[in-house]
Amino acid sequence: MDIRLLRQMTLAAILSSVITSSVIPKQLVPQWGVTGKIVFSSDRDGIEQIYVMNADGTGQTRLTHDAYNDNQAVWSPDGSKIAFCRERDSKRRIYIMNADGSHLIRLTHEEETEGDPAWSPDGTKIAFYSDREAGNGNFVFEIQVIQADGSNPMTLTQLLNDIEEQPVWSPDGTRIAFSSNRNNNRCIYVMNADGKKPKRLTGPGDNDSPAWSPNGSRIAYISTRAGRKKQIYIMKPDGKNKVKISIDENEDYGPRWSLDGSKIVFFRPVGGNSEIYEMNADGTHQNQLTWSGGNNRFPDWH
Repeated sequence: MDIRLLRQMTLAAILSSVITSSVIPKQLVPQWGVTGKIVFSSDRDGIEQIYVMNADGTGQTRLTHDAYNDNQAVWSPDGSKIAFCRERDSKRRIYIMNADGSHLIRLTHEEETEGDPAWSPDGTKIAFYSDREAGNGNFVFEIQVIQADGSNPMTLTQLLNDIEEQPVWSPDGTRIAFSSNRNNNRCIYVMNADGKKPKRLTGPGDNDSPAWSPNGSRIAYISTRAGRKKQIYIMKPDGKNKVKISIDENEDYGPRWSLDGSKIVFFRPVGGNSEIYEMNADGTHQNQLTWSGGNNRFPDWH
């Protein structure tokens, strides 16, 4: 080999090593092949607001500028709108806005606490959870569906003092996965989109935050087993073939899939705060995307 070419290759390798080291934050190193936008919440400016960034962590832009906490943002299927939760007067309500933060509309108006909005695949409906006081120290927890314009609310599940939340639609719109402690364990369930035929998918332990893969073949979720930390697992929609993809020493939350199903975005406690990461769907090649030093949470990838 030409000695000059060998020297050039050696120099290139050294420069590559320097660039990908701690000299430059990882979110500035291009992640070739990763595309799309990630919406998330952050309190980096003192109050939790909605932000958006590129899939490699660049271009982080604040969308909401409110005096109240905004979080749990999710993209509409076509990427034109974002649904999210606003906490005000000790209650949480669901709002919708355009993808650039304009044209803000309050979707729900009941005197209840609501959260975990999830768009139906056709973008016409939003599922969410609701809880309200029922007297004598009791609470009613429901999973509801409402039209994207705020009309025609429908209750799918209703339990007294048993938490049901985190609904997410299957890609074909026929089923909804959700978390519930109706059997004294926090488990993942799946039901028909009309609320009928609920089926438990996970066993003992603390299981929550289901996320359906774009092709419908897998569900990512969080599980705490035998006193361990919360970690990300993947299973088939029938509850079979459960596989842990988190790294043992970490604690991970809120998995969401990339559009092509090849990657998962999530958030992780880091030094008293929380930061957003992305990884391959098998748990390899984990990359940190936010470095603000605040609490960056609830990412959703479009």
